[in-house]
Amino acid sequence: MKKKMVMFCMVLLLAACQGSAKDKNVSCEFDSGASGVTEKVDVTYDSDKKVKSLIVSQEAALADYLFEDYEVKELEQLYKDKYVNPNKKQEGLTFDISVDEKAKKLSVKVEVDTSKVSEADMTELGLNDFKKVDDLVKGLKANNYTCGKIK
Repeated sequence: MKKKMVMFCMVLLLAACQGSAKDKNVSCEFDSGASGVTEKVDVTYDSDKKVKSLIVSQEAALADYLFEDYEVKELEQLYKDKYVNPNKKQEGLTFDISVDEKAKKLSVKVEVDTSKVSEADMTELGLNDFKKVDDLVKGLKANNYTCGKIK
């Protein structure tokens, strides 16, 4: 009976160790310095290193004259029109665009769920070559991003 109990515990332990692997994350950051643009890319990937989702956050300084010529809501709409295609349903993509008048900054946050994005949208976003986290991080580093380690 004791042997069966030990075997049962071993099987449970092995099953727990073999269970579904948790998703992993890596972050990359870019700071342009003088132009006032900063960007952060948070990548979630699975145990096969396949990219599951991306969150791209960008902040940019806005020129004073923009606030003289436009209301905040108008500026937000201008940037929404630039990033979001109103004539196209973009499944798996979420955009959050806001303008901070006091800080004179534009904030853009784009979330990409790669399991829901169509191949055409992946191509349009320039992500078809970056389905694996290694390729994505390599591409970001080639564009002067500082990235964490891939686990």
